[in-house]
Amino acid sequence: MRAMKVDWPGVEVQYLIDNGHNPETARTFVILRWMLLGDLRALVAAIDEGQELDKAVLNMLAAMIDGDTRLSPDYQLKAVPRHGKGRPKDPSKDVQRWVSVLAYDANSGKSNERFAKIAKVLGLSESSIRQYVAASRKRKNK
Repeated sequence: MRAMKVDWPGVEVQYLIDNGHNPETARTFVILRWMLLGDLRALVAAIDEGQELDKAVLNMLAAMIDGDTRLSPDYQLKAVPRHGKGRPKDPSKDVQRWVSVLAYDANSGKSNERFAKIAKVLGLSESSIRQYVAASRKRKNK
């Protein structure tokens, strides 16, 4: 016989409500307590049920993602690829490429001056800007 699956965070919330606590406060307290103990099941259950999350829960989640030890001293969340090896693709590179190409196209003047100006404003190297623009031109010409 299979063991019954118990919603332990829900049991804890109900216990607090039965003992006079406000339902929202009880739910927030339980989610935060479980998160501080490194268990995200209460948070996942609240999200799955479409419950509105208190700002304190969102702040804790942000602190865990950001590695802020003031709110979450013991746990940090990191996105880890399920398959494959190596570092995940950095999404900021796509944005850098788009902005570089748009800025290059929006500016007039000598090419070298445009590359230097854009590199300075974006805090990137001129060679990166050149590579982004060249790759964009190559894709457009296909």
